[in-house]
Amino acid sequence: MNIYRLSFVSCLVVAMPCALAVEFNLNVLDKSMRDRIDISLLKEKGVIAPGEYFVSVAVNNNQISNGQKINWHKNDDKTIPCINDLLVDKFGLKPEVRQSLPLINQCVDFSSRPEMLFNFDQANQQLNITIPQAWLAWHSENWTPPSTWKEGVAGVLMGDILVAC
Repeated sequence: MNIYRLSFVSCLVVAMPCALAVEFNLNVLDKSMRDRIDISLLKEKGVIAPGEYFVSVAVNNNQISNGQKINWHKNDDKTIPCINDLLVDKFGLKPEVRQSLPLINQCVDFSSRPEMLFNFDQANQQLNITIPQAWLAWHSENWTPPSTWKEGVAGVLMGDILVAC
């Protein structure tokens, strides 16, 4: 009977979830630099330092931009991306949804639409944006919305047949 108790207790101990804490030894830093370096951002997973990043942007797993320069700024206790109105126009939103997103300090404010989710994949430098399908003006993967079309180069097509009388 003791073997069963012992195996049961050992299974409980092994199966207990453990919290992995990340701690940094500041003694490896130069003493004069310890006060100037803030490593608090490294303690939490997925935290992004404020600044400018060149990232790819994907909306609902469809990549819409490559090498887009996005500024991340601190907002309360988290860092959020500052997305300009030109990039938001490429999302393919319905006009009434797009008009409900105000522009504040060159950045579109998404606080009125908390259903829009932003996830930054640091390993791939990609900003993944999830938008409800009901808010999108287009739904096909094989069709590009007119807001992303480029004008192209004007050209003339001429035939090479000369008719002489």
